[in-house]
Formats: sequence, C-alpha cells, structure tokens
Amino acid sequence: MPYHDNIFGGLPPMQCQRCEENFPPHGLMRPLPVPVRRGGEIHGDFLCLECRRREFDIHKEPYPGFETVIVPRITEQESESQYCLKGYNLTNIPCIVVNSVPTVGEVYPIKLYEEKHVVDLARWVYGGEIGIENARTFQSMISGRVIMPPVHGVRERRNLIRQVFADRGLFADLDLVFVKEFVEYNQGNLKKIVHLYAD
Repeated sequence: MPYHDNIFGGLPPMQCQRCEENFPPHGLMRPLPVPVRRGGEIHGDFLCLECRRREFDIHKEPYPGFETVIVPRITEQESESQYCLKGYNLTNIPCIVVNSVPTVGEVYPIKLYEEKHVVDLARWVYGGEIGIENARTFQSMISGRVIMPPVHGVRERRNLIRQVFADRGLFADLDLVFVKEFVEYNQGNLKKIVHLYAD
C-alpha cells in the first residue's frame, strides 16, 4: 500500500524506483535495494515489495545449500522462526507428516516441509532474500532475537539425521541430547542415536 503521510518521526517516505510510489521508510513494506541489470551494468535499485516480487519472478535467486540428494525439510516452527512465515502461509505447500519419537513421551504428528518450498514462499511473501532479511530484522525488533537457518556442517548433519528419522516415519527434535550433540558438534554414532530414539 503506498505511503502518503509522514508518521515516522520526520523521516521522508521512500520512493520505489520502478513504480515510483511512496512507501514507509521502515518496516516490511519499505523499498529495499535489489541488483538490477540495466544498460549492461548492475544497479542497486530500491524496489517496493510488489516490484521485488515481479523482479524475482523473472530473475530467480539461487538456492544456498540444496546441492544434495538428501531433501532438506523443516518444521512449521522453524519456518516461522527462521523465515518469518506463519502457519497460514504454509497451507498450500506440500508436506509429509511423521510422528515424534516415542522416547519423549506423548507421540504427536509433525509436519515437515521441503525447505526449498519454504524459501520460495518466503521470497514471494517478502520480496526476495533481501526482503526476508528485512523481515528478520523487523521480527528481532519485536521478539528481541532472530534465528538464522543453520549452515555448513550443522546444516548437513541436521538434514541427514532428519531424513534418517523421516524414512522411519519419525521426527527427533533437535533439542534431544544426543541429536543435538550429533548435529551441532558432530559427536556420536548416527546408527546408535537412531536406535536409541526410534526403537
């Protein structure tokens, strides 16, 4: 929604360099810099949410960390904490349903979404990776913290152990002691961990 009234402590509105509408200088709707090729050169144009959506619909952003035969999957809670999405955002994304491991007491169903689908959705909702970063900043101002998706070895081990459990129709929370040791510190034997929690 275009911005007309200056209600941000004297700060002027920001203009989208494509549609030329004015928007708030803060929050999720503000124009953000996007690399745009023009005249053989790359320019950092400030684009509003809708213009970013159109730009990234044509020029797709790469996917970091998805070059694997293992399918990275995340929970609804992780989609919210890491990509700033709400449960209702995920309604039309396919998922698999597995059960929590029985060793934690009550068994309950867990929905796991392909992380690539979640990233695609978050990029559309917020207008690209830069929009997601802006949403994380906004969320951290409200909650006081922001949780980033894991990277490198931690990410690979999370994906591995999650798939091993999912292949058995199960989900092991990353806070379980031996799961956490394996994922975060590469400690422990994967087969023994699965046997401990799944059998």
